[in-house]
Amino acid sequence: MPGTLQANFYSVMGEELGHAALQAVDPRVVVRLDKSIPAPASAFRVSVSVQDAEGMNRGFLGNVILRPRP
Repeated sequence: MPGTLQANFYSVMGEELGHAALQAVDPRVVVRLDKSIPAPASAFRVSVSVQDAEGMNRGFLGNVILRPRP
């Protein structure tokens, strides 16, 4: 079932701060994710997930803790 990769941004307390669609995906096609997007200023963590055509979360692919630049 085709869908969309989505980035979800969270605060240090786990509150969702926002999200951004990254690209369309299809389970029959290998995906390469190589994209930069702006994060909310207070974002602590970003998670990448797959959303189906109805917007249903089909699973998280990974999480990364963001660190502020010096």
